[in-house]
Amino acid sequence: MKRFIIVVLALAFVFALGALASAEPSFSGPTGLLICPTADITTPESAWLGFNYLDFSDAGANDTIWAFTLTSGLSENFEMGASGFFHSDADDGFGINAKYAFITENEDTPGVAFGVDYNDLGGNTLTQFYLVASRYFQSDDISIDRAVGVHGGLSWVDADWVNDEFNYWAGLDFNLADNMIAIVEYVSTFGPNDNDAFSLGIRYFANEQWSVQGGIVDGDMLIGTCFIF
Repeated sequence: MKRFIIVVLALAFVFALGALASAEPSFSGPTGLLICPTADITTPESAWLGFNYLDFSDAGANDTIWAFTLTSGLSENFEMGASGFFHSDADDGFGINAKYAFITENEDTPGVAFGVDYNDLGGNTLTQFYLVASRYFQSDDISIDRAVGVHGGLSWVDADWVNDEFNYWAGLDFNLADNMIAIVEYVSTFGPNDNDAFSLGIRYFANEQWSVQGGIVDGDMLIGTCFIF
């Protein structure tokens, strides 16, 4: 119950703030934080090419994953993407994703988006339908597009290895410098299974076309980079 209250408060905070948004791909492809999607959409007529490395061996799983993602903005409100996942100790896989922002962020409301993320992981499939809200606000003392972004989401997950379940998450990104943000994420599951996961990371923007990121995802190391064209 305490975890649920945390996410509810985060969602309420989302609806109370305001500012500008931007978008970079998450590990599996949809624009977002390290792992969780946000309500941001890739700029129309452009695409993100992402490369990420996740080391599960830190948690004793003896597996690492290279994720290659391509996410394209097809309109101001809609993006689609494809992903390839290459394992060191398991079958390789692929994914496709789509996200539609049906509420655009403005001074009075946050951005809200609906998305679907399908992954085939070596013959085992995972499908996620999600709803996410994002809100950015800016400090008068920081001469950059955004100072703090707050995000919250709910998803329904159908996977071959787990019963249908609902997940929820909350995330925060904030500027450490004009070209660097810190990212904090929390994900959990409704029901008896204890699947809490915390992620901490940093994303550095070398320029308008290139960014790099690194962090810890539930105890596992993640590093990556992405380019927009």
